[in-house]
Amino acid sequence: MTAAAEKSAVKVRTEGKKAADRVKTEGYKQADLLVKEAGSNPIKKRLAKIGADKIKKETDKKAQQVEDKANQNADKVVKEADDKALQIKAEYQRKIDAVSVDNIKK
Repeated sequence: MTAAAEKSAVKVRTEGKKAADRVKTEGYKQADLLVKEAGSNPIKKRLAKIGADKIKKETDKKAQQVEDKANQNADKVVKEADDKALQIKAEYQRKIDAVSVDNIKK
């Protein structure tokens, strides 16, 4: 059970990383486009650069949030599997403890 959860967690983390990379790629693309569209006017170009830097900073923040959320979800999957495994183990241990040599009918 826990091995399957670990495998699922790896997949969730991988997909989260891919999503974060897509967010970052698109954000940086938009920021670069903003600077490019400013043309050769130095004032527009300077303002566009400031805007692009802000977009990139926000993009980095959003990408990190996406990745962090995926990691939280992956950790949750593993923890739930571990908890369930412990619960099952405890249940079977109680059953084993309830059975004694004196309780076994011949």
